[in-house]
Amino acid sequence: DTQAQPGAGAHAMVEDATPGCAAKAARARAWPIQGRGIKEEAALSSCDQPSEKLFELANRPSLCLRIGGSVLEVSQDRSTQEHSGGVVWETAFFLLRYLEREVLPGLGRRLRVVELGAGCGLLGLGLARLGCEVVLTDQPLALPNLRHNAEGSGAEVQVLSWGDVEHMEAVRRQGPFDLVVGSDVVFALRFVEPLLQTIGALLQDSGTCWLCLQRRDPDAHALLMQKAAEAFEVQELSFEGLQGLEAAQELECLLLRLTRRPAIQQVPGSGAGERKDPKRRTGKEQKVPPCRRNPRRWL
Repeated sequence: DTQAQPGAGAHAMVEDATPGCAAKAARARAWPIQGRGIKEEAALSSCDQPSEKLFELANRPSLCLRIGGSVLEVSQDRSTQEHSGGVVWETAFFLLRYLEREVLPGLGRRLRVVELGAGCGLLGLGLARLGCEVVLTDQPLALPNLRHNAEGSGAEVQVLSWGDVEHMEAVRRQGPFDLVVGSDVVFALRFVEPLLQTIGALLQDSGTCWLCLQRRDPDAHALLMQKAAEAFEVQELSFEGLQGLEAAQELECLLLRLTRRPAIQQVPGSGAGERKDPKRRTGKEQKVPPCRRNPRRWL
């Protein structure tokens, strides 16, 4: 357990918790808050009220997370009204923990990662602590706090407005990228196609894009699923049954895995095309971690 020290309150601590729902939290990795000299047990599990706990986290000046054997602290810019990257969104926690437990251990090599809409940078900085080479990107207004949080981390910070050709080319020169990641990056209809254009520009042929989202705009999510399927193989995965991620299930967070579709090549002597699968050509199969599928029915 984490004991708050007198006068503490400058940050929230995201780590283990047990009291409050002992049976479930004993088997779940969750996150209590520390502050103001009072020990608060704020386990983000389905027996708590995740939305209230996460609202409280969003109103702290900074957050700390145990990751990669150390503590990562990120500052929040709660005063900003000009963009949505001033606070850590809950989906950043969930995607980071998912990648840490379910994806990275099976890869066995150092990955090159770009985070889209990084905001405070918790997701990308956490991946850097886990050994990835990371480029954090966001719109210009979000960069001062992002750069502050990235100091000394080894992660690079670059401006990237989705769909901006010059921005995309500058970031692409930092690749190639094995992973493109983003959390809560679908919140308005007008951003969906620029987002997918940016993913397509940055993701290498053998790479994977991971998105963790809440359905904040049903029309935007419907368009995302429609347009993404035109360019990518799309898998919708579930957090169900994953210890410590019960809140993601309760908050109906959506976990998407996007990979490029095999290129269509012309068959000699015919007018037809066929899909050429790179895995079949090389004889190598892509490693995919075991995931539980739980297709949603709202589309």
